[in-house]
Amino acid sequence: MEKELNRLYREVAETVNEMIPEEWEKFYFYAQISETGGGTYFFYNNLRSKEKYKYSVGIPFKYEVDEEEFERKEDSLYKLSKELRNVFKDNQQKTLVLLYDVS
Repeated sequence: MEKELNRLYREVAETVNEMIPEEWEKFYFYAQISETGGGTYFFYNNLRSKEKYKYSVGIPFKYEVDEEEFERKEDSLYKLSKELRNVFKDNQQKTLVLLYDVS
């Protein structure tokens, strides 16, 4: 279980990193997954404004990013989150919150 979780955490962190269009210090990732659907998003801060967090949903509107590519990465985060949920569920574990801090 631990190896699988570490792989999934790493993939989530790498995907979020690819989605953030500027240097960042910290992000908070949220996923809500159920049998009928769900969604994911994250907040991050940048190195210039460490106290102000930006919402991931606004990235395609504030920055010149390829919206289709951004949506593919959002879909990837959702799939990774479903995998995480299944690992926890298969091992009778409670779900969790993941904080990734590069400082």
